[in-house]
Amino acid sequence: MRVVVPHVEGMLHHRVVPAIERQDYWPEMVAMSGARYPSLLLELFKAGDDFCIIEQDIESRSGTLDELRDCPEPWCFNAYALAMPFEETFIPYAPLGHTRFRAGLWDKVRALADDPQWLETWVSRDAYLGWHLLSQGMKPHRHSCDVMHHHAYRERHPSEDEWTRIQALPPTATDCLLIFQCDRCGTVLRRQERERTLHQPTTLPVAPTMCPICADDPSLWDDWRMDL
Repeated sequence: MRVVVPHVEGMLHHRVVPAIERQDYWPEMVAMSGARYPSLLLELFKAGDDFCIIEQDIESRSGTLDELRDCPEPWCFNAYALAMPFEETFIPYAPLGHTRFRAGLWDKVRALADDPQWLETWVSRDAYLGWHLLSQGMKPHRHSCDVMHHHAYRERHPSEDEWTRIQALPPTATDCLLIFQCDRCGTVLRRQERERTLHQPTTLPVAPTMCPICADDPSLWDDWRMDL
């Protein structure tokens, strides 16, 4: 089983690599820039090997890699806290931070290679990939031991000053950016208000309290996109 650690320069937590090596695995360190992450995932699927992704801020636990290697399920993961405990997110897919995929899944993900929305950003690729695999009839297998997430989440809602500034923009503003963060999973989303004129209402739309995934409302994607 390949253990792959995608990371951005200066962002790799110091406990990530030692936690892997203590389990007698030698991580493949892959430097990331721009929107490289989704392309890397496709390359790994296409290569046809079992592989485990461990992200730059995830600390593995003793024995977890052997368990992932030995489990016969095709899509396995160890959970970790996000903006709240994992159980409270109710997300049905596996976050990518500590996830193993069996060889032979290329046919399941091949369509993503021609999907410009998949390739355009590294943000929330676990959600995008997760919903795609669920649509293919797959289900993630959660292992019992959770791992450590070394991520300091920023404030979960735009500040009062930020909302005041946005709402004070003149109705002729051509590029008004709305931002909100999901109450459940912490995903940050944005909405671009373009070509607003004096003939249009000046009241800005109210941001939802949950992202389209947590709200189980795909229609929200018509207006809101994940923040870059």
